[in-house]
Amino acid sequence: MSPPSDDGGSDRPASPSLEDPVVSGETSPDSARPRCRIRGPPAAPRPARPVRISRTEEEWRRFRRCVEATGKGFVIGAGLKGGLALFSILVRLRSRRSAGSSARKMRAITNEEAVVEAVKETLRYGLFLGTFAGTFVSVDECIAAIRGNKR
Repeated sequence: MSPPSDDGGSDRPASPSLEDPVVSGETSPDSARPRCRIRGPPAAPRPARPVRISRTEEEWRRFRRCVEATGKGFVIGAGLKGGLALFSILVRLRSRRSAGSSARKMRAITNEEAVVEAVKETLRYGLFLGTFAGTFVSVDECIAAIRGNKR
């Protein structure tokens, strides 16, 4: 083949010219060095279709059990921690009123900050217990699916 022409820096190989011995007819294509067969562009991939997997009633029961355990864990955790946080905030508000402003310290947090912190802790604890319960039931269901319900 002829040397690549300067076509503005494109990476495309130059088209064969008459200087090429195979193109000009001086040698046969068989005696020339082996050439790669140029194929057209690859076929476009088929559009992805969602695969529908039929679920059995047993699989849906297992899934519902995991989701219900997660929800119950969250509600129980948020209820416990929320109740304690509410009691703590009520005690804090009551003690502030009776002691007056002279009892305030320089580094004491405000009531608003205490409420925000209590809500954050409540959500964290609820999420923790929900995640723990969901993981526990998921592992239990996986063991039951693999080993069966025999004890």
